[in-house]
Amino acid sequence: MGVAINYAPPAPLTSGATFSQLQSGSLAGVLDLLVTANPAIANPTTAPTVSTTGGGQTLSNPTVAATVSTSSGASATSLASGTYYATYTFIHKYGETTDGTAHAAQSTVFTLVNGTSQPRVTTPAIPAGATGINVYLTAANGAAGTEVLYGTITSGTTLDLISATYAGPTTTVPATNTTAGGLPAGTYFVSYAWDTAVGRTLTKEVTSSFTTSSGNIPRVTLPTFPPGVTMARIYLTAASGATGTETFYGISTATTFDLAVATWANALKGFPATNSTALSAISPYVMKGRRGRMQDLYTAFVQELHAYLSGSPIEQNSALDKLEQYDAAFTAVAQAVHDTVKLCFANTGTITTTASTYHSSPTVVRTFP
Repeated sequence: MGVAINYAPPAPLTSGATFSQLQSGSLAGVLDLLVTANPAIANPTTAPTVSTTGGGQTLSNPTVAATVSTSSGASATSLASGTYYATYTFIHKYGETTDGTAHAAQSTVFTLVNGTSQPRVTTPAIPAGATGINVYLTAANGAAGTEVLYGTITSGTTLDLISATYAGPTTTVPATNTTAGGLPAGTYFVSYAWDTAVGRTLTKEVTSSFTTSSGNIPRVTLPTFPPGVTMARIYLTAASGATGTETFYGISTATTFDLAVATWANALKGFPATNSTALSAISPYVMKGRRGRMQDLYTAFVQELHAYLSGSPIEQNSALDKLEQYDAAFTAVAQAVHDTVKLCFANTGTITTTASTYHSSPTVVRTFP
């Protein structure tokens, strides 16, 4: 499987059509106004910032044993009576430590009495770069080393063992530390382009450099997305690569993006050559809807999708670009329909009746100012 790529649906700006424009141009006219209202997005002018450990870093395995008090918890436990062991690991968004060399985090054995004991596990503080602490617990009378996930500490240093329900009854303590980021140590250049589903802006003018150590997870921070933009494409050099050699690393759907893995979305796909973000760039797709040929638009999309799913040899990201443009085209038509219906609801007209020359029943007529 290739690397998974984030995706956010397109969000075209409204057409701004008036009711009189709808009357004169119908849905086709609203689509024309929608294309005009969605010109090219301006190329980025603000370089991204990078925190080399903002997304996390390699967490050291625990070295201090958990302690357990059987009388400090907030209430009596529902766990079965018996002897137990507890241990813990450190976690962040991308991985988890072990419970230390020779299970250094493991508590000494302790005894609980159902409905009487008030057990509380205490651990060291959550370390820098971690988001929490996973606490593991044996079953009643279980052997040391058979702990499974009981719960997670997200603030503070304690967890009460009150419930008889384990958070992960089949999740055992990790055998290896998986908290290290994937990027090799080195100096990198990173840049971005705004992505509208229609196309991409230019990007070379907004490049930042950073130097990171092995195991770190750098976090890229972007400016606020402009109106009509739902994604940004991130471009990154190889370690020690020269500026201008950035290639497509991934897609961000938020203003922060973590460089957590050593796998690029497409290490052969460089900067966009032109700004292709105007809705007019996909006019051949949108015009099918304008001319009432929605079946043609649907058929063309299904053919493109079938080629992708059947393993067509077209370069992957070019195929994804085409699917993305169909999404934008359908969304544009849907937006035009939405604008049209909204105008109709806001202009209901006046219903009048007139005598009919041909029928005994009067003719009902809707009129507008």
